[in-house]
Amino acid sequence: MGLSLKVEDVKGGYFLLRNIKGHYIKEDELLKKMQDEESHFYLRAKNDEVEVTGYDFTGIFGESRFVYPEKIYAEIKSRDNYKIKFYPHQIDSLNKITLEELANTLVEYSKTIDKKIAVSYSGGLDSSLLAWVFKDRNPLLITVGFEGSEDINVSKERAKILGLDHIVHKIEIKELKEALEYVKHFCFSTMELALSAGFYIAGKVAKENGADILIVGQLADEIFGGYKKYQGLYDKELENALNEDIKKAIISLRRDSKAIFSAGIEPMYPYAFKSFFRKATALDTKYKVQKLGLRNIGKILGLPYEIITSKKKAFQYGSRIEKEIKALLRYGL
Repeated sequence: MGLSLKVEDVKGGYFLLRNIKGHYIKEDELLKKMQDEESHFYLRAKNDEVEVTGYDFTGIFGESRFVYPEKIYAEIKSRDNYKIKFYPHQIDSLNKITLEELANTLVEYSKTIDKKIAVSYSGGLDSSLLAWVFKDRNPLLITVGFEGSEDINVSKERAKILGLDHIVHKIEIKELKEALEYVKHFCFSTMELALSAGFYIAGKVAKENGADILIVGQLADEIFGGYKKYQGLYDKELENALNEDIKKAIISLRRDSKAIFSAGIEPMYPYAFKSFFRKATALDTKYKVQKLGLRNIGKILGLPYEIITSKKKAFQYGSRIEKEIKALLRYGL
């Protein structure tokens, strides 16, 4: 038996909710107007009820477009009698830190840097937002990866959307081996080798093209819940998991910095900037699901919609660096 959704007093649009006790809820028509695309929801299971809270235009539940309800009554009719309850929220009234304030903090930070800037650019949300924040400074976008890798293909398209100068550097095996010689002394896993080697090569390319600073998007996943493992965690449980990973990520910045400094260029991590970091970590946990807070910041700052809603593999996978390192380790460096 299929599930149907009935909603009254909603401001327009349509949506798709998934994975409520393993079931799929098909699209159901709501009222006609789409008024607010910024405000959305995520699910929290509670016994046989599911509470929908927060904001989400990321499409957590597929290619859904969610809308913000003022007064809402929603009922899922099924043989198991599941229910959904919607609770609207007001960002400014619930949080001491607003997303607008966080966006402005990032912009103000960008104004403090007076050197030639390059951005380690994978084409994903984290690096695209930083490139956009620094756009008035004419940053040089640097993408490194192996021929045919996702990062190279995606970054070309998105750099055009951003309208910024872009260099694509295709890594050769010989070059990867040279990079590993620099970074292997302070890396302790294949993933660490891949990240450090990638940043080393990106730093080298940036330096060769006249940049003084390499902007890197580290810590975005840990602050804004970008990893898949955070799905299904809520409130205190989610906060604890994020805090643990943030501690590890901060330590990892030392490793990444060593790699970038080894290339002869200065690293900079805007998401780790003290003022931004403190405000971002103070946000309500509803913004820390699949980078929801970061996507909202992108919308506030005018980042193109197709980039805000995009998804991409992590740098070490999207560039194919980790895969090539594993092959080298298998057959001997």
